[in-house]
Amino acid sequence: EIVDILKANRPCCVSLRPKNCNFSLKAIREVFEKISFLNPVVLINFGQIKDKDKGADDLVWLAERFPNMRFVIKQALQGSWPFFYNVMSRTENVCFDISRLVSMHAIENLCERFGEERVLFGQSGRSSGGASMAAIEYAEISQEAKEKIRCRNFINLFSDPQERAYL
Repeated sequence: EIVDILKANRPCCVSLRPKNCNFSLKAIREVFEKISFLNPVVLINFGQIKDKDKGADDLVWLAERFPNMRFVIKQALQGSWPFFYNVMSRTENVCFDISRLVSMHAIENLCERFGEERVLFGQSGRSSGGASMAAIEYAEISQEAKEKIRCRNFINLFSDPQERAYL
């Protein structure tokens, strides 16, 4: 029934809460197989991943099976680095939301290692707002990279793929 609702409404994103709903990331595969033609952005709250080691492997497994879908890890703090580096180094379609990140050096490192296209601001309901924006501003990255992180990556993530060429 939920798959029919998703197909009918054609969402641009799906937010997963595996811990609250008591499922593993691998368990969602069946639903994704039925809606993958929609290419929704998949938002995953970092705090919702129960077992971080297994969760990293499961997220990589899911991202590999649905390479046209983009996965965004949100609500993460700096103590989560091993998880992010593990997942992002093994995938191309997982992005990181820095809305709660306040370290300009971490932003520089993410951009250098994974490219500024995979670093976003503004997906998390809770953020460190001004501190995160200041970290972007003071990071030693190009103005173009800062613009991508502040808004362009968000627009590209949620825009129709055919319209992205114009942004």
